Amino acid sequence: MAERRVLASLESVVKRTQRNADGQELSIYLGQMSSDVAKQLTFAPVLEQTSRPIINEANVDGAMGYQHPGSAHRMRGVAEHLRGNPLTLVPPIILSARDQWEYVPDANNSVLGTLNCFGPAAIIDGQHRLGAFILLYDADEDIR
Repeated sequence: MAERRVLASLESVVKRTQRNADGQELSIYLGQMSSDVAKQLTFAPVLEQTSRPIINEANVDGAMGYQHPGSAHRMRGVAEHLRGNPLTLVPPIILSARDQWEYVPDANNSVLGTLNCFGPAAIIDGQHRLGAFILLYDADEDIR
């Protein structure tokens, strides 16, 4: 089996795991990534692609998407708000790593770890917010 190549590593990530009565687990990871990395490591699994997408709309695994394409107008509006209000608190963007990211616990810190990213994650919620950050990066090289 070929070794996977790490595209990026996200550090200082917190892992939280929940278990149900049947022993099934759900793990979530809380962390941050810069807008230039997010552009590379995310995509929106859309029902149909737009002619000039702001965020990556490619379905990397060939599966049919489930989201409507993002509104460029809304992304530009959020970007303008962020440009004028750089300390705006933005709600989290929810991603599905689709088994393309691997958590490595920090040997010196029981709370934190690193996510090694081997492929892009699907945007579950927040494509307009993420699109705004990518617009700022593309237009102004503003990495946030």
